[in-house]
Amino acid sequence: MTTIVNYLTLICFASSIVSSCNVEVSLPRLPTHEREGAPRVKPSVGKLIPRLIPSSSASSPSPSPSSSSPSPPLSAVSSPTSKSVVCYYGSWSGYWTTSDQLPIENIDTSLCTHLIYTFAGLDSDSKIKSIDPSIDLDQPVGKAGYRRFNALKNSNPQLKTLIGIGGWNEGSLRYSSMASNYTARRIFASSVASFLETHKFDGIDLAWEYPSARGGSPQDKQSYVALLRDLVEVLKPKNYLITASVSANKLVIDSGYDVPKMAEYLDLINVLAFDFHGGWEGKTGHHSPLFGKSADQGLDSILNVNYTIHYWLEKGAPVNKLILGLATFGRSFAIKNPDDCFIGAKAFKPSHNDTNTPEIGSYGFNQICSMQRNAKWNIQRDSNLLAPFACKDNLFIGYDDRDSFALKSRYARVHGLAGIGIWSIENDDFTGKCFSEVKFPLIKSAVNELRGTNNSIPVSKLPPTTSGSTNKPDNGLWSSTTDRPWSWTYSTAPTIHHQHTSSTPSTWWPQPSSTSSPSTWWPQPSSSLSTAWTSSTSNPYATSSTVTTAPSVGKPSGAVCKYPGTFIHPTDCRKFYRCVRISIEEKYKMYEYTCPPNTLFDVNSRNCLWDYLVNDCRDGKNRK
Repeated sequence: MTTIVNYLTLICFASSIVSSCNVEVSLPRLPTHEREGAPRVKPSVGKLIPRLIPSSSASSPSPSPSSSSPSPPLSAVSSPTSKSVVCYYGSWSGYWTTSDQLPIENIDTSLCTHLIYTFAGLDSDSKIKSIDPSIDLDQPVGKAGYRRFNALKNSNPQLKTLIGIGGWNEGSLRYSSMASNYTARRIFASSVASFLETHKFDGIDLAWEYPSARGGSPQDKQSYVALLRDLVEVLKPKNYLITASVSANKLVIDSGYDVPKMAEYLDLINVLAFDFHGGWEGKTGHHSPLFGKSADQGLDSILNVNYTIHYWLEKGAPVNKLILGLATFGRSFAIKNPDDCFIGAKAFKPSHNDTNTPEIGSYGFNQICSMQRNAKWNIQRDSNLLAPFACKDNLFIGYDDRDSFALKSRYARVHGLAGIGIWSIENDDFTGKCFSEVKFPLIKSAVNELRGTNNSIPVSKLPPTTSGSTNKPDNGLWSSTTDRPWSWTYSTAPTIHHQHTSSTPSTWWPQPSSTSSPSTWWPQPSSSLSTAWTSSTSNPYATSSTVTTAPSVGKPSGAVCKYPGTFIHPTDCRKFYRCVRISIEEKYKMYEYTCPPNTLFDVNSRNCLWDYLVNDCRDGKNRK
């Protein structure tokens, strides 16, 4: 199989933002009754289409005239060697079997400029705390994770270590409450300073997932900035670093982040540019595509790395603070038969195999490459998404390999970003089993490309964009795919019918003057895709027109609203209700919702999950 590396000699990226996406997205927060009168925007961020031509091919046609023009100037990042490589370490891996664990002492400190230990949490007094003392601390029988982690600086004095606080399991509610209160913010900032000094960290990575979402408040956008300001006042006099891990979801960006203001206080902004697709969608997809397909419609057209990075830049993120996050894990799907090994095939649920990664339907690259060594897999590479996927029997996995990691890393360098992030280091092949004893092959491929010196990349003109557009339905319904799986959002809009649509794209890059093999010219995109919007009251995997109905307004028997948020129905965990504050006198309006078919409301994640994942509610009755 010809790899992407063979095509990397010349990569044509457009440096300007081209308007080729006309998707309306409502601001700033769901559901819609919480944002009446909010403006609607049409993002001007378009796709940047690469044209790849191998220089070694004698039969390659001549590049277009514009391809000989000089590359655009990169942003003011001093040199490739000054780029940041931010590596996350998942402390939960300490519970894996010994053969699957990456001992902290075995982390290659030459690969990363920053190491983030994940995660610490927030206690009821608004102070930072260890979530798992048995892993993090020394006494009485702990594994001393903090101490061993910071001892890595002995082998690389230039290395910076940070503690990540938050994460998906911590949720948003406690952080929203703390950030909205001045006294609580100051208590938090002071506790962080003491924590960093005690455990010898060099800074903090704020991983609040996410402001104005998952039970948070519409005021979180302002509270987030206030929190960062207070952290700067307390931590910067002591020269501590302050970074943040942020969402790739446009809706979260719009509702939760005042990008220019937060950028003033942050040293780095780590964009988690993955989890765009997964087993929660009902069709196969790649969870971290660099680009989208030309036929993508609606929401699908903005679910890719390229769109996300340019949207962050458009919102005001400084290019020299932006980190492109890469994933060392893949997302899996259960497909009907091996012939369904293609992007967009019907999928039934995430695969439920035993994996090391903390989420069902997720495989570390070390597991993926080992499985491919031990059995025959159907491995393919999508010519639009510029990333691989593989199938065996009823299992489909979309993932990144060394080639696609290198390509994304070059993308970060060419666009002048501050560097790359690795989520997470323990999922790479750290033992060197797969590639001739090369340890950390994914990270090394990305680092080698990031620290390269070849910046003379020609830029060719983009072909004309199509005039058609696909607008988001006005019902406000979105299936949140870029945060984490199982996020469902709802609307109070009237019932609306929206038709299944499809289109056949025109060719979206210059074509050769003569017929040539795929090894000379990048293959054309697939013919067509279609979009069906997820409904809260219909099959979330529908591929034809669907009907969306409004949630009921009222009080379920036994339900009480004491504070804003989302709560399980008192008697039926196929349902949940949301409390929305409608006045400063703590008055609330209650909205009742029904989970999509075959899902139940989970009180821990506060989302609708597959029924087999919710142990407390297998018969549809609330047992709590």
